[in-house]
Amino acid sequence: MGPPEAALLAAAGAPVLVRVFERIADRVSSLRRRRCGEVYIEATDLAAMSIEELTDRVLADERLLDLFSRVLLDVQDMALRRNRRALARSLAATALEPTPTRIDVALLVRSAIRDLDEGHIRLMAVLSSEPRRPADASPGKYGLMLEEAAQRDPGLSDGAYALLQGLLSRGLVEDSTGGATTLIAGRTYTLSALGQRVFTQLSDEGFEQVIDYTSPIGS
Repeated sequence: MGPPEAALLAAAGAPVLVRVFERIADRVSSLRRRRCGEVYIEATDLAAMSIEELTDRVLADERLLDLFSRVLLDVQDMALRRNRRALARSLAATALEPTPTRIDVALLVRSAIRDLDEGHIRLMAVLSSEPRRPADASPGKYGLMLEEAAQRDPGLSDGAYALLQGLLSRGLVEDSTGGATTLIAGRTYTLSALGQRVFTQLSDEGFEQVIDYTSPIGS
């Protein structure tokens, strides 16, 4: 089929495509509004404020407004309910005490949670039972090797290496062998301080009770 025939076919199909794209755009817009509203309402409930009270507080503080605007933009395209819930919890806590330090931490949490998938959270769940290596630790094993973590959650096996890289890059996991955080066989890993904070917010959703830890990621 040459260019003239292709142009005719495209012209004939154009009205159908326009309607299809409009339907998709309407659905996406509706979903984004719902998620954004859902998180905002949850934040008000968790902070025990009315919508007007929370809004007034956010608008009165430029840094708090920046945090809320970033999070509300993020959650519009965030499929995992537990991630949106964790960010609603972070917004509520920060609105109640909008100190510079708390806002800084909330921004870190937002950046960490934004791109977490189910597999990342499952790997964090496995590592969460391991204590961090103290700064003055005596010789001994802390944390888990990647192979050990995959044995505890067999569904992670195929993607464990990539998942660990993602968590390391976000600062949610740290090397517990006392060396640099590079992926070398035999190294052990635990959640970092930030990782523990993020996992605590995520785990309040109760996902540990509903995930089948033997299923492949995404199943």
